[in-house]
Amino acid sequence: MVVKAYPSGMSTVTEVIENALALPLTDRSYVASKLIESLEQDTLSPEQLAEYDARFARWQSGETKASSREEVDAKIEAILNR
Repeated sequence: MVVKAYPSGMSTVTEVIENALALPLTDRSYVASKLIESLEQDTLSPEQLAEYDARFARWQSGETKASSREEVDAKIEAILNR
């Protein structure tokens, strides 16, 4: 992969990735979801985007708690094994 040099004051893609990887898990998850969202813009309705933003706002305010993938997998496994 060729790393593009950006104008003065802008980070390279490598720097952006390094900085993103240094973020806490929940922030990395949010960044990843926004990047994926940007790739799928045509497939998400305004209502879906509004719901996503509302859920993020509830998490950011502390109203809801984030779960790790392992926690979600365990909950799903428990439901499936009932």
